[in-house]
Amino acid sequence: MRWSFGCRALLAFLLLASGTFVEAQSFSVDPPASPSGTRQLCRLPAVDNIDWQKEAEALLEGHVPKDQFTAASLYAAQPTDSNRASQSGASYYSSPSVGNPGTRGYGATIGTGPSWLGEMAPYVLTGDREGVGFKGILEACGIYDTNGVGLVPNQGVQRVFQTSLIPVTGTQSAQRYPRSTISPNQTSLGVWFEQPTDLARFRAYALMNLFKSPSYDQHPHFQVYKVYANYGWFKVGHDYSVFFNQAAAPDCIDFEGPNAIPYCRFAQLQLNIPLVEFGGGLHEGLVLGFEHAPGSLTLLDSSIPQMHDEQWGAVDFVPSCIAKWVYTPEWAHIELAGLFRRLAAGGPGYSSSAYGYGMALSGKIATWGQNNLIVAGQAGKGIGEYAQDAAGMGLDAAPKFVTPSGVPGRPILGPLRAIPLFGAWIAYQHFWTETLRSTGTFSVLSLKDAWIPSNLTASVNRDESSNSTLYGRLKQARYTSVNLVWSPNPTFTVGMEYLYGHRYITGNTTPPDATSDKGQANRFQLMVQWNYDHTTRFNK
Repeated sequence: MRWSFGCRALLAFLLLASGTFVEAQSFSVDPPASPSGTRQLCRLPAVDNIDWQKEAEALLEGHVPKDQFTAASLYAAQPTDSNRASQSGASYYSSPSVGNPGTRGYGATIGTGPSWLGEMAPYVLTGDREGVGFKGILEACGIYDTNGVGLVPNQGVQRVFQTSLIPVTGTQSAQRYPRSTISPNQTSLGVWFEQPTDLARFRAYALMNLFKSPSYDQHPHFQVYKVYANYGWFKVGHDYSVFFNQAAAPDCIDFEGPNAIPYCRFAQLQLNIPLVEFGGGLHEGLVLGFEHAPGSLTLLDSSIPQMHDEQWGAVDFVPSCIAKWVYTPEWAHIELAGLFRRLAAGGPGYSSSAYGYGMALSGKIATWGQNNLIVAGQAGKGIGEYAQDAAGMGLDAAPKFVTPSGVPGRPILGPLRAIPLFGAWIAYQHFWTETLRSTGTFSVLSLKDAWIPSNLTASVNRDESSNSTLYGRLKQARYTSVNLVWSPNPTFTVGMEYLYGHRYITGNTTPPDATSDKGQANRFQLMVQWNYDHTTRFNK
């Protein structure tokens, strides 16, 4: 009698945690039975000893008729490194990463997550090729700020270099320096489970880290950072926005990265369509996505206490709709994306909505050797939540005006208007040797929000940093980083990075104690990291 899917998934995680894996000298689609008649968990041999073409055929056989085997489906069942070595052309399903994926493992396969997730699960659970795999990072990062980063004076060191939290000159926060801390927050564990079915391979993936509270010098907090499942062309779960080209993420030590990049994570549903199935190019794909991206609005009147309650805020009517074209030849990963969303606000006697929309063009391009160039940009209205350092600041939309009504706690707010935004970043990665590399990154984020009434503040007040009356509303920010990273072997990495940020605020929100409408910050970071996965050789 076959177990339920949930029971088998639970067993996968329990076996993975208990370490009861039995080494196998060769792989069999049907793992051998033990003397007692029960099946034992088997581990695949080293990748060099596997005929991945036969592995792919064995995986599909019994679930897909042989006359329906396609080059794309066989290709998708093989790991990225094997594809690079044995295939003359890359498929949309499993495009190899360009250059080194860096500390985050980017160079992602669209719809399936990081490129290493393209491998078949290495630990086999049953004869139906159900299995599990894992990949993790242990990391400690030393942080030293020569200028203040963080808008609230009595709060601790920001573990991420967020340019929208750089205080302007003259404020108390700008005078709180130098400061330092050690952060283990980027420590993470990714686990995946897979099962072949009659139609396609099912794969569930979860990534956990310690970054639930990244902004303050508090104890690290565990969180499930990502969790999603893939089934054929479909993907559902909680992951980086569909609007985001994960291959266009620079190899930065700082977890925040470029200030304009859409690192935001949302609950989503994706449909990933390889155009080769419809007569298109082998390297082309179409992605359609729907995701829950709550509106972040500047809506509350700071002079009226009654407005600061749950009756006022964003109203989420419909999910964001995203479509993008993906082109993944051997030498690049390019995406062109469009986004549409509806923003709405509500409160006692008030209801208004506005439309948000945006476009993004991004690419990671191989230059020579392992070196690569990243160029990306996005622009639109009402997409503040889709820029890393503007998210949570109430910069999606705001009323055009606010006037007293004569009724306590009920001002007259004008119609909602989406805030224009532009962001871009560029990065270049150079390999000095096979083990030594550097990445330089520059990013700019700009908003046109000077028309917003000065007494309005964000209705999403995540950490009090969005209170424009006290700290100033973000107008423009610039981000620069350069690093040197040494990886003497696949398991160990050490690196250092310098970061510089510049923040400008809108003139009508300058704090009373400020002597300028801009501020700057400098940071130095030192990172020590150990990478481990199912291929790690612990005896070396």
